[in-house]
Amino acid sequence: MNRDELITQSVAGFELERLLENDTVQAVAKEQLASRREAILALPPQEAERFAILKAGHDALEEFLAALSAMIELGRQARETLAEDPDGRSSAGRVL
Repeated sequence: MNRDELITQSVAGFELERLLENDTVQAVAKEQLASRREAILALPPQEAERFAILKAGHDALEEFLAALSAMIELGRQARETLAEDPDGRSSAGRVL
């Protein structure tokens, strides 16, 4: 990965991390997961089709949040890569 791609990945990860650390964003994500979970649990057994739809929505939201977390981790790794000199010395103060 070239330096420009590392910088882009680093910035994207940093921005996502800041967004997901926001209390309001965390509250909304937790609320959405909880409401989907409650809707699934409240369904009568004969509504299997609706269960499948709600479960798929819940799973998709969990996968989306996991993908955002993975992007944050890639951003951290990109920052670490950018912070290293070719000699292996740290220059972390120069990146973000």
